[in-house]
Amino acid sequence: MKHLYINMCATIIVLMSLLSTSNIVAQEFSKDYTGALHFESLSIDYGTIREDGGSVIRTVKGENRGSEDILISEIVATCGCTTVDFKPCTLSPGESASFAVRYDPMNRPGRIDKYIYVHLSSPEEWIGLQMTGYVVERERSIEELYPFDMGCGLRLRSNFHAFGYLEAGGKISESVGYINTSSRDIDLTMDKSGLSPHLQITLPKSVAAGERGDIIIGYTSTEEENIYGTIVDNITIYINGTPARYKLTTQVIAVDNFALTDDISAPKAAISKNIIKFGEVNCANAICEAEIAVQNAGQAPLIIRRIETTTEALKCSIEGATSGDGVSIDEAASVKLKIRLDTKYYADNDDIITERVRIITNDPMRPMQSIKVTAIPMWQ
Repeated sequence: MKHLYINMCATIIVLMSLLSTSNIVAQEFSKDYTGALHFESLSIDYGTIREDGGSVIRTVKGENRGSEDILISEIVATCGCTTVDFKPCTLSPGESASFAVRYDPMNRPGRIDKYIYVHLSSPEEWIGLQMTGYVVERERSIEELYPFDMGCGLRLRSNFHAFGYLEAGGKISESVGYINTSSRDIDLTMDKSGLSPHLQITLPKSVAAGERGDIIIGYTSTEEENIYGTIVDNITIYINGTPARYKLTTQVIAVDNFALTDDISAPKAAISKNIIKFGEVNCANAICEAEIAVQNAGQAPLIIRRIETTTEALKCSIEGATSGDGVSIDEAASVKLKIRLDTKYYADNDDIITERVRIITNDPMRPMQSIKVTAIPMWQ
């Protein structure tokens, strides 16, 4: 599908850029440092260590081989997994200083490829030290592998899955792992009332004691249905006739079929503002209003398929249109969206109000765009 191809291409480009940058940095760090502060190596090797073996410390020693004092102002690690035992110091010629670099491998299996930066007299003057090694993955517990305890011994890997886009005429599916940790067989049923007709779920009728497997969840649509927007399903699973502790929630966004869309003449939705800040508002009676523009920056008619909001308190309408669905925008033309927030819905709220407007269009590059709406509740 076209949007998947586009997203994959974009991801590959980003990864290639990161790899290129990483290679350049690695090449720079592999050179012998020619400054006055000398390290025996610009690499800190942790070797092969166990994930559950606790933090591992390596000591690094730097020596001033120049003719002037050197100030080591700070040492910065690139992630929270690394801490450095260090205090700012000044090294006279011939003096040296050692500092311990502690790496915590817990929940970080695989190759170690991190950096620490030794900053000298000025922020622009620094030395990069590369941390290398490999962390052997520990054995995960059942609770870690299947963190959601649904009851009666049934545990799931996850109780929520967001599918992304479902193109018209397409289908998507994913699996959710399960295990029966009890010593007895359990029976599973499902309440289908209120669920989307596009949802497909394969649930085993019974699960033997100790058995592992997968619940298959998916969505399908046809070209003729013309469904657009967010579909959310909260699935109730019954274990031996009793509702599970948690619902299994799925979400998908239904959009156009972009397989035959021409890249050159495709529509493009350009939104004038992605964040609306209403500031401080009186939640007793305030009505907040704002406008944004949606422009067609492409070369084919842009169709607003659907406008959604995350709460009843937030309304969004298209100026001059009786409905927010199915409005067509010609090339280079635009429409105004009127956004209205009724703060009386937040009369008992002390937290910052954060809601969203979602706009679904036939733009193949970004079928769904989101507008963040915020306000700070106040009372007079």
